[in-house]
Amino acid sequence: MSSDYWEAPNRSVNNRRVITPSPVDFASVEYIVSYECIADAWKKVRSNKGKPGVDHISIERFPKWVRPKWKSIQRQLLDGSYKPTPVLRVEIPKESGGMRKLGIPCVLDRVIMQSIAKQLGDLFNPTFSQSSYGYMPKRSVQQAARQAQ
Repeated sequence: MSSDYWEAPNRSVNNRRVITPSPVDFASVEYIVSYECIADAWKKVRSNKGKPGVDHISIERFPKWVRPKWKSIQRQLLDGSYKPTPVLRVEIPKESGGMRKLGIPCVLDRVIMQSIAKQLGDLFNPTFSQSSYGYMPKRSVQQAARQAQ
C-alpha cells in the first residue's frame, strides 16, 4: 500500500501511515475462525462477563458446551452456512425515564463477532490517520487533548 494524503477541514494536510502488506490474510474466514483468533476473542468476551442469550448458555458454561461442537461450527462458518442465533430482547430503564431496548446475542455469536471485529481492526487501523483517536485501541481522550495542545 502507498501513503495517501487528504486535506483536513482546517486545510492542513494529514499523512496516513504507510503499511506493509502482511503475509497473513487477516480478513480471511480461515484466519478469523482459527484457534488463535477464537481463543483471543473468547478471552475478551469472557472478561466482559455478559449475560446469556436466548440459548441460556452462560459465560461459565460456554467452554464445556462449545468444545464438542466447535469443529461443526467452524465448518459452518467456513462454508457460509452458519446462522447466528436470534438475540434476546430485553428492556432496561433509562436514567431519564423510559426504557432502552437491548439485544443480547448468545455467547457463541459474541465470540465470533469479536474475532471478526478484532481481525478487521488489525487490518484497517494501521491505515487510519495517526491523528485519529476516536474508537481507536490503546488511544484515549487524554492523548487526543495532549496532541491538540
